[in-house]
Amino acid sequence: MANFTQSANCVTSPALTSLYPPNPSTSRGNHIVIDAHPKLPLLLYASRTSICVLDTEANRSFVYKGHQANATVARFSPNGRFVASGDSSGKLRVWENVKERKSKFEGAVLPGAIADLSWDESGTRITLCGDGGGSFHCKTIMWDTGNSIGEMVGHNKRALSVDYKKTRPYKIVSAGEDFKTVVYKGPPFKCDKRIEDVNSNYVNCAKFSPDGKLFATVSSDKQVSFYNSDDNQLVKSVKDAHGGSIYQCAWVADSSKLFTVSGDKTAKLWCARTFACLGTFASAGGLNPGVGDMLVGCAMLVGDKPVSVSLNGSINVYPAVLDFSSQPTFFTGHCTTIESMDVNKATGEVITGGGDGSVVTWTNGSASKWCGGAANPLNGGVHSSCVSTVNITSGGVVTSGWDDSLRVGLNNTSTGAQGLGSQPKSSGGNCGGSLVVVALKNALVVSSNGSISSKLENLSYSPLSVAVSADEQTVCVGGSDNKLRVYSVSGGALAEKHTATDNPISPITALSFSPSGELLATGDAKEVRVYKTSDWTCDIKGRWQFHTSKITCLDWSLDGEFICSGGQDESIFIWSKAKKMKRVQYKFTHKGGVSGAAWVGSGEERKIVSCGLDGVVCNWDVLEQMREKFDS
Repeated sequence: MANFTQSANCVTSPALTSLYPPNPSTSRGNHIVIDAHPKLPLLLYASRTSICVLDTEANRSFVYKGHQANATVARFSPNGRFVASGDSSGKLRVWENVKERKSKFEGAVLPGAIADLSWDESGTRITLCGDGGGSFHCKTIMWDTGNSIGEMVGHNKRALSVDYKKTRPYKIVSAGEDFKTVVYKGPPFKCDKRIEDVNSNYVNCAKFSPDGKLFATVSSDKQVSFYNSDDNQLVKSVKDAHGGSIYQCAWVADSSKLFTVSGDKTAKLWCARTFACLGTFASAGGLNPGVGDMLVGCAMLVGDKPVSVSLNGSINVYPAVLDFSSQPTFFTGHCTTIESMDVNKATGEVITGGGDGSVVTWTNGSASKWCGGAANPLNGGVHSSCVSTVNITSGGVVTSGWDDSLRVGLNNTSTGAQGLGSQPKSSGGNCGGSLVVVALKNALVVSSNGSISSKLENLSYSPLSVAVSADEQTVCVGGSDNKLRVYSVSGGALAEKHTATDNPISPITALSFSPSGELLATGDAKEVRVYKTSDWTCDIKGRWQFHTSKITCLDWSLDGEFICSGGQDESIFIWSKAKKMKRVQYKFTHKGGVSGAAWVGSGEERKIVSCGLDGVVCNWDVLEQMREKFDS
């Protein structure tokens, strides 16, 4: 099994026990590149600025965070020891896939986005393609020095795909938006042949067979074309091979078959000897596939297990290369940021809301994307835009989003919308309770048993954070005016009863009641405070000021002795009520910031689940670090 130790461009703490990566970033009308490890059941793909390594058997993953621009492609080296990844700024990074994942090379190799790359058989050269800004849309380099090998002229528009032949004599094939397929020979590599008369639309992918005897191309004119790699002559072109644009292809290990995926939502297998279609795989979208089930990427896992990627980001792993009837195994999650989270502490179930309107339930290492609601045709989002809040209640899961609506869901299905009137900012509630309070720009909306019961409007301040007591009799609200306000609840309506006098110097952005209800934790631009609910005086202040940016979430441990906090500074802190001068810090937990952190399991286990704007859900076992820090 691969070494999944986290390192410099990722989380380094041994407390991180597992993580669930985001799905690949997709866009309609464009293919994506996904790669398979040569020896292990690992998949490699780009998701926004991250590179994700997914173990399809153990569902244990790794996320590399070294890119600053959106990553576009990543490929394993032939021995699987290294990974080369490119981004939209034209930068190439080569890093170790073992031990500490150290960066071995970084450099700008193209003036525009890198679309694809390929290793040579020795793992010393990398050929890449993309937006060259002129006539050089392809380039081959020695990756340890960055030196170019030859002048690869041939395309007059952006090149979309490139592949390096792994057998002698060495060749490179590229495909592009100019409807051309270009073959280069070398090194040093120079144009050997331009194939211009076969395709009438974008050539999306070109791949040499593992034995080097053939290469195949697939294109947006619905053709699958096979060529002899010795003389670059067309052997067979299958027209109307699919009902839509064909985006990617992948060979089986013995070079006898070719796997293709298309925008017509189908995946097919072709014989490389007779060039006949051997079969069509079961649709990833079931009996009624939608727009989000268009297939835009593919790979071939070790053991000849075909993999396809849907437009909605779902990774679909088929059981065997000739098994056309069985449903694939789905790996799903968020394709964008995670903006909100709630946790069932008793069961460990985690529900997250995404920046694209999707809601996902995480249970025992598997994820299920919700359906219903707005039913976004591309990503299946239950809201038409960002999900601001998620609350698990006795009557279902209450979500609110930037479509100005509140929805209630059961069994991973969302129901009709209730209008809020404006965009929600935050919410408060208790897992298993019936009350949820949603903060709007200048209003508070109360939802009881899944239905809006009252609305407190025309507030003199803008509420930023909300917490509801366990008995659902008290609601605390943190405002943009730096004040903590306390409301009583009666008949599903709010009535203000107190404003704290000892307030922080910046807006209150996070709140959390202790399990007993005797204490309230607040977070602002950098400080965590604790108030006594008996008289609303500050019990702890001026000590926990180690966040360097806005605190976004707070949660108490089940025994009420510890608080975890997460912020835009990408850090998670653990604070002890008994050892006020000590703290545990986990740095760089989520690129872009932490959007949720909560304790799970029994109090003795000391486990935390977190999520962030990188689209990742992390599981932490913090017991050892807490013992080292707080028991000494």
